[in-house]
Amino acid sequence: MQTNNHQLVDYDAVLDAKFGAKSTASRLEAEEKAYAFYTGQIIGVQGKKAKITQVGLARRIGSIFQGWKVGRQSLKFKHSIGL
Repeated sequence: MQTNNHQLVDYDAVLDAKFGAKSTASRLEAEEKAYAFYTGQIIGVQGKKAKITQVGLARRIGSIFQGWKVGRQSLKFKHSIGL
């Protein structure tokens, strides 16, 4: 495991190295995935605080179900959230 050397780092340089320069297709895709993950985390935390199920939460935020897998209880959403 790498330890923190307590040096300030230009994180844009780190992102450039890993995902490409700003405005490139790979960087935009990575940023979109990161934002989707972040948004999902926020929605999930709020759902837990409100003590509602994934189905109830999806209905409240206006998501459209694409499918429901009964055994694993996983949802597939069509992105319709206007955040």
